[in-house]
Amino acid sequence: MRGFITFFLTVCASAAMGQEVQDCNHAFQFGGAVQPADMNTRAYANGSVKFVVIHDGKSQAADAFFLAVLSPFGPDDARQRCHLIGRDVGVGYANIALNLAEAEYNAATGLTVAVPARIYLPDVGFSNGTLLSVNVNQATQTVSVSQELGNE
Repeated sequence: MRGFITFFLTVCASAAMGQEVQDCNHAFQFGGAVQPADMNTRAYANGSVKFVVIHDGKSQAADAFFLAVLSPFGPDDARQRCHLIGRDVGVGYANIALNLAEAEYNAATGLTVAVPARIYLPDVGFSNGTLLSVNVNQATQTVSVSQELGNE
């Protein structure tokens, strides 16, 4: 019973950590975009917002996948901001299924993209599906993310 309680608390604490959005310029060096590109890249808002699944170059795939979100600095600026989404700083996902993403746009809140992913906690042998809801609001120039566990 004690082992189960420890396992349960570890899983809850890890899941509660949630997700992290970092500026790509201040993030770690990553290995590159995951291939094939047609399954691991998406463009929205007439191509001005791009999502790319990237691998951090680690050999362990349990937490090696991150989601990069590229969006304009402003309406008249051709440069793009890059935000990196992972489970925590330097910790990614076991899988990100960008090819299954669903997007919707709301004028008040911006673009929201729902992306299925998988978390894996190797220390406790726990794996679970999750749904990342990524919001890109170009009016406020923000990128935010929330996750819903149990996306099986």
